[in-house]
Amino acid sequence: MEIKQCSLPPTNPFVLDYINQQDKALKYFDYNPQQHEAFTERVEELSKRTFKREQLADYLYSYNRNIGCSEKTLQQIEKLKNENAVTVVAGQQAGIVTGPLYTIHKAISIIQFSRKKEQELGIPVVPIFWTAGEDHDFAEINHIFAPAHEHELKKYVSQEDDNQKLPIADRVYDKRLMSNWVEDIIRHFGETIHTSDVVDKLKSYIETSQTYTEFFNRLMLALFGDSGLVVLDSNDADLRNLESSFFKQLIQNNGKLQHQLLTQQLTLKEDGYGEPIIIQEQNTHLFYHNNSERILLERLETGDFLGKGALLRFSEAELMQIASDYPERLSNNVVTRPLMQDYLFPVLAFFGGPGEIAYWATLKPVFHQFGFKVPPVVPRLNITIVERNIASWIEELELEVEELLKSGANHHKEARLEKVERKDIDEQVKGVSKQIDDLHQSLRMLAADVDPNLTELAYKNGSLIQTQLQYLHKQMDRSLREQKSPLLRKYEMIDVSFKPFGSPQERIWNILYFLNGYGMHFVSELNELSYSFNNRHNLVFL
Repeated sequence: MEIKQCSLPPTNPFVLDYINQQDKALKYFDYNPQQHEAFTERVEELSKRTFKREQLADYLYSYNRNIGCSEKTLQQIEKLKNENAVTVVAGQQAGIVTGPLYTIHKAISIIQFSRKKEQELGIPVVPIFWTAGEDHDFAEINHIFAPAHEHELKKYVSQEDDNQKLPIADRVYDKRLMSNWVEDIIRHFGETIHTSDVVDKLKSYIETSQTYTEFFNRLMLALFGDSGLVVLDSNDADLRNLESSFFKQLIQNNGKLQHQLLTQQLTLKEDGYGEPIIIQEQNTHLFYHNNSERILLERLETGDFLGKGALLRFSEAELMQIASDYPERLSNNVVTRPLMQDYLFPVLAFFGGPGEIAYWATLKPVFHQFGFKVPPVVPRLNITIVERNIASWIEELELEVEELLKSGANHHKEARLEKVERKDIDEQVKGVSKQIDDLHQSLRMLAADVDPNLTELAYKNGSLIQTQLQYLHKQMDRSLREQKSPLLRKYEMIDVSFKPFGSPQERIWNILYFLNGYGMHFVSELNELSYSFNNRHNLVFL
């Protein structure tokens, strides 16, 4: 494996300004992550706060050990008990078979950055992957995209029922269905020397797990081996117990929180950045779990909390009591989750993608409301994996990698096709069509002279002749494409690799294809490469 970097500016206007050090974007955060002193200042700030280090470490130790973590992960967790220890955090939903590749890239980001900062700062730095097990949108995580043929991707959707609003962490899957589903996908890739091992290991993780979140976390730990990655399930009742007192703060200060958020969102909009989060006026940014169904709470003018779409209503005092006695019945959304992370963990830095960075820009006043500062928000690593055959074709076809990352290869394919015989065919068909129409016009006039009732028939006859000519045109074009298909397929495969469905590879592809092709150690090898946190795009050539 070899890394080559190139420039690929983000398409999100806010993130573009953020990485380009524009003051109008930087003002939405407390720290500038491109300045080294930001992290020493953050360490100083965290040293003035207290955290439930022992209880947190005990929970993480128990959870990670129970799902088969490495000894290195347990050692990392023990570090958290050190009063100087800090964490680097990223998070994601529990995507099936880890979801899109950017999930893997987030984990690589926090592992590598933790190592770097531990050396620079001389204190323990622990990578924490926050798996959002409370999320209930099953349709977002129940599928993967993977090659069905060499030049196209297919969406493989789990056969499990998705009608309930269960948190993903509470969804118990059918082990036989899941195993068969994963194996069927891998078989589509074709047999390799790694296939049997990959299938066996995935089946074992499926068998030893009960829920989608457990399978996700177990697989993440397995893929990252001895890296020291620490995972958690944010829906875990044991973790909820540690969150109880902060839930009470969120409930007590909910009205002010919403006001601060709406005001900041308006400022972002006035600065030309739009509205990163869709915020309803009465949204509390808290959920209530009722018989395993996750229900969004709204705040009424009376101060009561109402279960949206359900017959649930709580006074502030009642909800405060629930936070004390049954914190597992509450959960966060995208607004309150970052606050809860900062309450629980000494967060040295948070890693996010473009969408996350944009919505974190709305949170500064809310963080300050609770006496926190927004941690340094660092863009995650952007990575495109380039297989050898793809790299070879790029060179053969004289294509530019940066352009492929921006636009894909389809327009090059069409241009190449136009360059060959297709242009001559198009011109000849156009010429013949005009000649036929000119000749047929005199025939139409003759028919009208013979019998005016034949005028419509004559026009239909001319139209049918043109239709047949266009049919022949299409068949010639099809035959030409078939003759050139080996060449065209190279363009198509490059496009699928770099810009599938018009999106970056890391937003569409899943890791399963690469595991089958290169083995279960593939992610560990990817993680051992040397990455630079310079906001440039990383091309990993295999």
